[in-house]
Amino acid sequence: MIINISEASCPQCGETGLLKFTTLQDTVEVRGFAVTVNKVKRHCDNCGADFENTKDHDWKREAFDAYRAAFGVPSGDQIRAWREEYSLTQAEVSALLGWGEVTIGRYEKGALPSEAQATQLKSVMSKEGLYRALEEKSGAVVPEKRELLMEALKPNVIKAMYRKMVGDIYCTSNEAYNGGRQFVFEKAAALIYLLSEYREPVTKFNKLMFYADFLSKIELGHSITGVQYCKYQYGPVPDKFDTLYDCMKVHEVIDMEEAVIGIYPSKIVCPMSISYKGYLSEEEENIALRVVKFFKKYNASTIADYSHEERAWLEVGMKDPIPYTYANTISLIGRV
Repeated sequence: MIINISEASCPQCGETGLLKFTTLQDTVEVRGFAVTVNKVKRHCDNCGADFENTKDHDWKREAFDAYRAAFGVPSGDQIRAWREEYSLTQAEVSALLGWGEVTIGRYEKGALPSEAQATQLKSVMSKEGLYRALEEKSGAVVPEKRELLMEALKPNVIKAMYRKMVGDIYCTSNEAYNGGRQFVFEKAAALIYLLSEYREPVTKFNKLMFYADFLSKIELGHSITGVQYCKYQYGPVPDKFDTLYDCMKVHEVIDMEEAVIGIYPSKIVCPMSISYKGYLSEEEENIALRVVKFFKKYNASTIADYSHEERAWLEVGMKDPIPYTYANTISLIGRV
């Protein structure tokens, strides 16, 4: 692209109106990463001089932005917006990170942080990362402000802690125990929310989870959630189900209502406000609804008795994991 600009003058000969501006693509490297940028070249028809001018397109910033996008490095605008969201000064952020006071200012103006400092920045810019930094660097922010920030961040930190906890519980690459799918928090949340709409006691709820995942393994070739199950006194249950449901509670997916069923105290699983709708495929949702329909007239006691007839329960030791290889033996096949 060639543009003639009559007002521009040549720094070599001083002539005006004889410059041509040409935009060319060039490949440059940013820390070993190749980036294609647009460079503006000026050419003087009078003296033949070729040169660049800082008033033209900033190709270095373009290269830095491409590097940031490729490696997830926060931009200056993102850093400033985050800092202002929490009413933190540059000095406070620098103290939280253990950097020199002017460092964060340079990065807000567009300088590119080192790989190590970019990692630190991304960490502190997360809610849990900021909470940890405030916790560890107690003198970086004045006490009253620090206390208010930590109180505001605490719910998000708890959510992150629980999410990591259940991720660690169900993290396995063994298809015998994940049903051919790595644990997916959002799918687990979506299935749990869907089932919670029927307000069933936990004992029955656990069986609905089990049958939905194991039936999915047969019909779709994989479980819905990647959750692992184990043998329990009242039938198959998600491993560490108390932790799983506590996690869903802090994420506002479900709540537990105290109830008395017959003469026994129980907990009813109820929906809250976050449904994660859209994370289940039509086929997965259909499987879950068919399981719910099949067991509609069962209560906690009768569904427990029903599950005690499954080979998946009979042939596994108490509290031992139940392999998904038992999926092809469950009694629901051909009946729902």
